[in-house]
Amino acid sequence: MKLPRNIIQILSTLAICLALTLTTVAQDEKLVGRINAGEPGAMLEAGRSGDQRLIPMLKNVARPHSVPQVNSDDVKGMNAQQVQSLKEAMWRPVYAEPSAENARMALAKLGVKEYLDEIVLEATSPTNSPVYRERLEYRGSSTGAHDALMTQYYALKKLVYINNPSTIKYIASVLYDTYDPNKGNTGDVIWPVPAVEAAETLHRILGTSPSDISDTAAWKKWWEQNKDKYP
Repeated sequence: MKLPRNIIQILSTLAICLALTLTTVAQDEKLVGRINAGEPGAMLEAGRSGDQRLIPMLKNVARPHSVPQVNSDDVKGMNAQQVQSLKEAMWRPVYAEPSAENARMALAKLGVKEYLDEIVLEATSPTNSPVYRERLEYRGSSTGAHDALMTQYYALKKLVYINNPSTIKYIASVLYDTYDPNKGNTGDVIWPVPAVEAAETLHRILGTSPSDISDTAAWKKWWEQNKDKYP
């Protein structure tokens, strides 16, 4: 029996939809597997997907060492102080884990306020951020000023990935941080100037520039004229 043309078209459409659905499901399952395997790139992909269902999995990765887990067999016969010492020995800073850092970025991109606020803090007040404090504690660094600069520098890069309009006002506030760590610097290392990095970050997010990309004075003028657009 020959089917009517409209029925054939409907069946063809249903077959295509089913094939696309199965492909999407397979892709989703593959991404979930990569997240569970701790693949750093999978975290960023999850953030770009916009899939809110991935949030619980990303949270499992975001702070893997903030509360060290010890096996009960490992602490038999230990007093409370010894158990705490063991936990501290197992602790590692979350900033050093690429998969954890990328998971926090992805969560911020997916709109989880806790993680977005943390990255904004790294950009605007780096010495008050958990990432900075953990870095300083772990390394015992005597170069706190440079650690703060690098914390802020990488936070601005993270905000480019997150690309959330609500962060524009915070990035713009860094335009007024004109501290130049390179003054009097006789070494080979060139450190990032916060205001310049903020200008370049705004350019990358907005896709526009008032003049030269790194012209902080022009950017500040632009901000004063446009701040009402970014409450």
